[in-house]
Amino acid sequence: PHPDNPNRCSVKDIATSLEQFGQYRSIVALEDGTIIAGHHVWEAAKRAGLEKIRVYFINADDQEARRIMLADNRLADLGLGPDLDLLLE
Repeated sequence: PHPDNPNRCSVKDIATSLEQFGQYRSIVALEDGTIIAGHHVWEAAKRAGLEKIRVYFINADDQEARRIMLADNRLADLGLGPDLDLLLE
């Protein structure tokens, strides 16, 4: 995991999702294995005893990796939220 990841998440809920649905998107890591997106998926998979998860490796310097990590953590929060009518359907 990247030591500067500020995001906190419910690893327990992610582990439940992994058990129910499997891993449906890759985590993102630098070529040296440092995770920059998907920290909590990795932690949940580890706790669930999974031996393999999908990882998409990228080449980025420290500054770019930090920007990607922060954007990944923040972009979902910037949306308008769910369409409640569609969600209720």
